[in-house]
Amino acid sequence: MKRGKIIGLTILGIIIGYPIFGIGMETLGKGLSLAEMDWNSDGRTTVGEFFDMMDVGVSRVEIDGKPCRDVYEMKDGQPIKTLCP
Repeated sequence: MKRGKIIGLTILGIIIGYPIFGIGMETLGKGLSLAEMDWNSDGRTTVGEFFDMMDVGVSRVEIDGKPCRDVYEMKDGQPIKTLCP
């Protein structure tokens, strides 16, 4: 019975952990820091704001000769913010 529990918990951990890991990797792959994901500018990035990254895109643009990034909503292309160094 003990072995069955361990196998069951392992499978459950994989089923739950795999999508969360995938979302996290996709979110981090967009190249924004946690501070840049603070959508409401309250000084902290919540778990909800982190997972909201699934719905945004990032494109590179040049403004006044500086490399910047436009952050926009994937559903309609509306701009969220522009990030420049």
